[in-house]
Amino acid sequence: MSTNGSTDEYPEDFDCIVIGSGFGGSVMTYRLAAANRKVLLLERGKPYPPGSFARTPLENSTNVWDPSESLYGLFDIWSFKKFEAVISSGLGGGSLIYANVMFRKPDDSFDETWPLDPAELKDPYREVEEMLGVRKYPLADVTEKTKQFELAAKRMGLSWDRAPLAVSFSDSKSLSGSPIEGWNLHEAHRTTCIRCGQCDVGCNFGSKNSLDLTYLSRAKQHGACIETLHEVRQIRPLPDGRYEVDAVRHLPPNPPWKRDGVRPVREPVQFRAKCVVLAAGSLGSTYLLLRNRINLPGLSDQLGQRFCGNADYLGFIRTGKNDGSLDASRGPTITSYIEKRSNGSSAAGGPSNVLLVEDGGYPVLGDWLGETLRLQAAKRIAAVALTTLAARVTNKSRTRISAKLSQIVGDSYPSRSVLPMLGMGQDMPRGVMALRNGDLEIAWREAYSQPAFDGIRQTMNEVATGLKGKFQAGPSTMLSRMVTVHPLGGVPMGRTPGQGVVDSYGEVFGYPGLFVADGSIMPGPVGVNPALTIAAVAERASSRVIEKAGGAR
Repeated sequence: MSTNGSTDEYPEDFDCIVIGSGFGGSVMTYRLAAANRKVLLLERGKPYPPGSFARTPLENSTNVWDPSESLYGLFDIWSFKKFEAVISSGLGGGSLIYANVMFRKPDDSFDETWPLDPAELKDPYREVEEMLGVRKYPLADVTEKTKQFELAAKRMGLSWDRAPLAVSFSDSKSLSGSPIEGWNLHEAHRTTCIRCGQCDVGCNFGSKNSLDLTYLSRAKQHGACIETLHEVRQIRPLPDGRYEVDAVRHLPPNPPWKRDGVRPVREPVQFRAKCVVLAAGSLGSTYLLLRNRINLPGLSDQLGQRFCGNADYLGFIRTGKNDGSLDASRGPTITSYIEKRSNGSSAAGGPSNVLLVEDGGYPVLGDWLGETLRLQAAKRIAAVALTTLAARVTNKSRTRISAKLSQIVGDSYPSRSVLPMLGMGQDMPRGVMALRNGDLEIAWREAYSQPAFDGIRQTMNEVATGLKGKFQAGPSTMLSRMVTVHPLGGVPMGRTPGQGVVDSYGEVFGYPGLFVADGSIMPGPVGVNPALTIAAVAERASSRVIEKAGGAR
């Protein structure tokens, strides 16, 4: 991506500046560029072409985001008093590390806090699905964990289906890894999915239809200016109705692991535009607005309210040694799901509670780590070492240790008998986000999610029973800490400033031309994987942003 950093290189103002390249920001950037508006996208992270995602220990040693420590990697992990949140930093936002699952929020799950009608999202949903190539997972019959998950659901009378995924598949197993035609902004070679289980750590084959390979590639073709390693610090309204954006341009060490003794290098940059779209995610956008309250004193008192974790819950099934292989490292991370619904209101016609439990997976590397960290494996390694030492001591000319080496891995029972599951549902959006000593703090209680967690655990137990296995709660549960990959809220939409910070189009009350387009504007849980809904809400709002951005070039 361009590394322009000096304001002298941008002598003209922009029609719109988009901050962040996730599911809201990428949609907005493309729609503005396609409408012939002069748009600048500022992304704090780096571009990640297929083939560039970290895989080796050396690469992963710097694959986290903390510029204060000269770390400019992909994963940004936030730790709060009661939970952790995992988000992404890179061109394409969360699409780089999500599991590709694209569910529509069920119409009957909207309640009175949502200031838009579900029918208004029908066309936007369809537009996003077409752009991202969403389709049901087509290879259920060749993926063992999918077959086993379906079998368990049938045994227990649960509603099961293949997941809708934004991935390029070949319909035939024999054609996996076929070239994908078409230009992308990385000018990188892409192939169809080879079912390696690496979705959540970045797809090095370009099989994921991530935002950089879809919306942003189209935006680039329409003339959008895209700047990476640009982190926004300030947003100020100007007397003439425009906005001024201050940012820093990060200059990472090269190579990234040569950072010892290197002080972070940042260059200040500044831009102006008729409108600004803030799309830095629930944590990023809320944090930025809280820090800029002195510049934006008219922000609603609802800023920081209605945070939730979409009831994210991780669990595992462990089957017996002789109960067959689940092979969770084969296939996309998620391939199928079980859905449960119940009426969440005592009044007839109240909103439905939606609960999902999805089969999970992990990269093949996870299998090796799981095997080599076992105590039994350590014993077998010691046995091989003793055999080799004996050969050296006795000076034997020929000692066969091949069989001993094969025993190091053993029967691979753990890696073939453990299936991760991801649950999510509708928890209570009662978390409150605020600044404390300049840092983001979130007041949240597990009780807000407990009813949803109870339903998810019950369903996971049923699946385990169907597989003749045992359900195990995730390590975060045992530590009484939630881990969410779907943080929502903080800048909630509402019908009035008393109900939210932004209206149903994401425009900030009291600040015409200032928009928010990401998970922060969700007034409550989506109940399903939220990526598609965030993108669809941005699609719906894009016409309003285009109008505020002024006339076409």
